[in-house]
Amino acid sequence: MSFIGPRPLPIAEAQAIPQKYKKREVILPGITSIWAIRGGHALTFKEWMESDLEYMQKKSIFLNIYIIFHTLFVLFKAGVIKLTGLFRNEVSKKE
Repeated sequence: MSFIGPRPLPIAEAQAIPQKYKKREVILPGITSIWAIRGGHALTFKEWMESDLEYMQKKSIFLNIYIIFHTLFVLFKAGVIKLTGLFRNEVSKKE
C-alpha cells in the first residue's frame, strides 16, 4: 500500500469490475486518493473508477502534493483533525 493511490476495492467488487477499470490494479492502492478529495462516497462508481484512471494518467509529485494538502483540508473541515491548543502556551500552574 502507498500513501496516495487508488482506493482498494473489496475482493468481490474487484473481481466484478468492468475490464476497462482493471488498469487501476497496476499501481499500489493508497490511503488517500483523488476519489477521497472529490467527494468519496458521494461519487458514483463510474466517477470513482474514472478518478483512479485519471490519477494514473496524470500521476506526478505535484499532483501527489496537491492530494496530500487537499486531504488535510478535507480532514480539518470535517473536524477529524483539530488544532485546538496547538499554538497556545498551555502551561498549567500548580499552587
